[in-house]
Formats: sequence, structure tokens, C-alpha cells
Amino acid sequence: MRHLADGELYARGAATLLASWEEYARASPGAALLRLRGVAAAVFPHEPERGVYNNALLESDLGTSERTTAVDAMEAAYSAAGVERYAAWVHESDEATRRELSARGYTLDQSTRAMGMSLDDIALAREWDSRDEREAALLRYLKAVVAESGTPPMHLHEEAREAGWTDEQILEAIAYASLETFTAMVNVAGEVPVDGSDEDSRTRKLRAA
Repeated sequence: MRHLADGELYARGAATLLASWEEYARASPGAALLRLRGVAAAVFPHEPERGVYNNALLESDLGTSERTTAVDAMEAAYSAAGVERYAAWVHESDEATRRELSARGYTLDQSTRAMGMSLDDIALAREWDSRDEREAALLRYLKAVVAESGTPPMHLHEEAREAGWTDEQILEAIAYASLETFTAMVNVAGEVPVDGSDEDSRTRKLRAA
């Protein structure tokens, strides 16, 4: 199976992100995804989407004039819609664009990572396993903590540490796995559909159709 390079993974993730903004905009009055030169801006002028979806994704490695044009276009789009707060996303390796935004008064609020996994790797992870030995060591320990009864064997914790995981990272992984387990239990107890909807909303949709 072919493994995606970081650049291709980022490009696919960006395309998916923009497609999702475009779909959200279809259901919000006055909203639109504006594909401008060097930037794509999701503009949502009305609540409740206004407080969440006003985001712009700037293309990487633009020339000086192209970069200035892209940022100007982004600012103009939000100004025209009366939107004062929005997020401008830029790849962490694009120092020139980061400096451009910083010079205009933008501040770093948060960062994120593009992540991807092959279908085969997903199947292994569901069995608490991985082709990467470092990840496999952590998954074996998590399985003992979350999915099995009794005190997890100490040697599994030591194997995870020997594989390069710190105690802080192991604790974070336990917390995440426990939260997912708790969420699943609540969903089962409340008979929450897999798609996250509720019976009343689904009934309303059927009636509307």
C-alpha cells in the first residue's frame, strides 16, 4: 500500500476542509466559500455559524505580491460581510506569510496537525495493534488499561516507555481512550444514533421532506 507524503496528505486534507466549509455554507443564509487568488475564505455573516465557521485558508509559498493580494482579498471579503473576527490559517512552514500576518496585527491563536491513516492501519488499530512498533507498544498498554479487567501488567508500561513514550504522553493517551470509552457508553445508554442526530430532529427532517 502506498503511503502518502506529508505534502500530499496536507493537500488532501485542505481540499476536504474547503469542501466541508462549502457544504456548510449551503445551509446558512448569506454564507459562501470564496475561492480567491491565493486564499479561500469561508464567510458566514449570520449566527450561529458566524461564531464558528469564519475561517480562511491561505495558499503556501506565494510570491510577495501574490501574498499581499491574497491577504488583502481575505480582509476585504470579511469586511464586506461585516465580519470582524475570523481565523486565517497558514502552513507552519510558510514563514513569509506568517510574517505578513503578524505585521498586520494577527496573533497566533492555535495550531493543528494534518493526520491520516490507511484503511489497513485502521483495522489494526481496532485490534489494538500497529505496524509501527512504537505505536504498537502504546496500544498494547492501552488495551490492558481500558479494555481488560484488573491491573495492567507493569511490563507493558515499561515496554511503552522503552519505545519512546513519556509518562505525560502515556497519561494523555489513557485520558483520551477513557473519554472515548465513556462517550460510547453514554451513547449506548441514551440510544444515540451513530450519526449523532436525535430522534426528534430526524422525524422533523422526514416530515419536512
